[in-house]
Amino acid sequence: GAPVTMAVELSGEALEQLSLCANPNKLVEKAFKSLVKGVIAIVTDQAEEQALLEAPALQDIPAATYKACYAGLTTLVLEAARVDASSETTTALLEDAGWDEDRVLHFNEQFMATKVDVRAKLRLSAFSLPAITDVTWKLDYVPKTSLLEKVNEPVYTVTFKTETAGQAPGEVTMTCNQAQLQDLVDSLKSACATAEALAES
Repeated sequence: GAPVTMAVELSGEALEQLSLCANPNKLVEKAFKSLVKGVIAIVTDQAEEQALLEAPALQDIPAATYKACYAGLTTLVLEAARVDASSETTTALLEDAGWDEDRVLHFNEQFMATKVDVRAKLRLSAFSLPAITDVTWKLDYVPKTSLLEKVNEPVYTVTFKTETAGQAPGEVTMTCNQAQLQDLVDSLKSACATAEALAES
């Protein structure tokens, strides 16, 4: 089938942060280039954030501006890599955020050269989101008294065993009634169907 083109969806806050990166009065050219290079290096584990903080080009930038621009660029790099965005997609988004042609071009060159690495990193770590390795459940009955009669209501205890790279296995336990469990199962089936449709397209 035809390739699925997914939009880069950013929050209003991230778009505001990217608009700040567009402003040459807030972020001079040298600082802008240093920040783009540094963010991509950090996301791909080629550098630590401390090295970026100490970069000579960024020493005159106010801390609040640095933090906002760093957050906006990091969100953009991760989200654009996650959906495998084309340079046309990132160009449209950055132009909407007020970036000039030179800054858009510079970002696209840096990002497209490393997009495969960023995507590989996302796949490896899913940015430290735990993976579910097993599910166990048990059924209990909880006495529940209504005005007319005493009934035993079924309550399910569901435990998800999780695994996160470089960390000890963990688990998440929840309790729910039958209707809530059915809602969870329906949501998971819907997510699976969506994933399968994307994989086949």
